[in-house]
Amino acid sequence: MATKNSVQYAKEINVPQQLKEPYEMAGVKRSAYATYVAAAFAIGDTLNLFTLPTKARIVGGYMEHDGLAPGTTEGTIALGYAGASDAILAATGVGTAGRTQLPKLGSIGADMGGKLIIATLATTAATDGKVLTVCLEYVID
Repeated sequence: MATKNSVQYAKEINVPQQLKEPYEMAGVKRSAYATYVAAAFAIGDTLNLFTLPTKARIVGGYMEHDGLAPGTTEGTIALGYAGASDAILAATGVGTAGRTQLPKLGSIGADMGGKLIIATLATTAATDGKVLTVCLEYVID
């Protein structure tokens, strides 16, 4: 199983660190935004999206994709963090293009500050070139 990085997380870990665009981490109700263009994204792979700032509390968000993992058995993506890979969004089908709003799960409203948010692919490998976009809206206490 491989670990992949979103464009935004790569900016965080590059030396020297790169600045993110204003829309990637901004606002009164802030938004953390990540995009990933699939490249050999296989079953069980983990995609690092972004790290939320200290004392961040998720208040909403969405996941969009353009038919990332179609097939006889539709692929699924879960959103979470290390040790709780589906804490933010339980495994959700990504076989056909669509947008999934975050449901009211236990992690929403909890302090997620400093946590690296990840996406985990299951069931079917992603089609190269397909795009996954995740936006988490949060506030800081």
